[in-house]
Amino acid sequence: MTDLNLVIEMIRKFNAEIERVTAERDEARRLYCSLEAEDSEDMEVIDLETKEREIADSLGWDCFKEDGK
Repeated sequence: MTDLNLVIEMIRKFNAEIERVTAERDEARRLYCSLEAEDSEDMEVIDLETKEREIADSLGWDCFKEDGK
């Protein structure tokens, strides 16, 4: 394997690891938002999913992104 091929393979592995860790982070953030929304006192005003997204938005998180990216 040439040096360039080795570098390309390393980059692919790093990108895969970044995607895996990002997915784990987003799942943890969604869980946090879900727990916070369930504990919220203004649930009669909006539904649970909307409250979860509001919490995420208030923290600057994009863990509920639609396209998965």
